[in-house]
Amino acid sequence: MDESPQGATPGAEPSDAEIAAQIRPILELTAERERLAVIVERLRTASDPEERAERDRAGNAMADLDREICERSIIALDRIGLWHAAGMASAALDQTIASGEMDPPPREPAA
Repeated sequence: MDESPQGATPGAEPSDAEIAAQIRPILELTAERERLAVIVERLRTASDPEERAERDRAGNAMADLDREICERSIIALDRIGLWHAAGMASAALDQTIASGEMDPPPREPAA
């Protein structure tokens, strides 16, 4: 995550609007993840190759969203001044990736 911290100033309480601005995009991602989860569950026992492919695409998209939700949550925590929580969440995400339970973020192509 290469975004620079913005938002809360040390010692200042973030406003409700600042908190909402950081959380709202994450809620949109979780809604999309839930939509994909419904597809995966509906096709959980699919035997048709096209349905299995759809299930796999939805499952892969869910995994990508899981990582993105974690990354954006860490950024949001940092921006509203919860730096220790952001650091702990970042360490947990790094550990999850290192253990192979989650794929690392895609690499940017070299210029």
